Amino acid sequence: MANLFLKFRFELYSVFEGEKGKTLVNMVALGMGVTLLMEQSIGENLDSKVVKVPIVPQVTQNLTFVRRKNVEHTPRQEKLWQALKESFEK
Repeated sequence: MANLFLKFRFELYSVFEGEKGKTLVNMVALGMGVTLLMEQSIGENLDSKVVKVPIVPQVTQNLTFVRRKNVEHTPRQEKLWQALKESFEK
């Protein structure tokens, strides 16, 4: 089954940036735009005028560890490197 992706063009701008999720959600309830927040910063008791729409990422990123090649590493560096390799081989 083929995936269908729709692309929408819009301009993103910010007129207010804050640290309190509750304040931002209240601004949305008052019709002052939309906000993008971490889910845990949104309270359980949302205003009836507000809807929470989860964002499901389509792309995942892979992390990698990098170290210098052909260089003598300290015992601590070597121990960390071995522990990282072991933990991610599982």
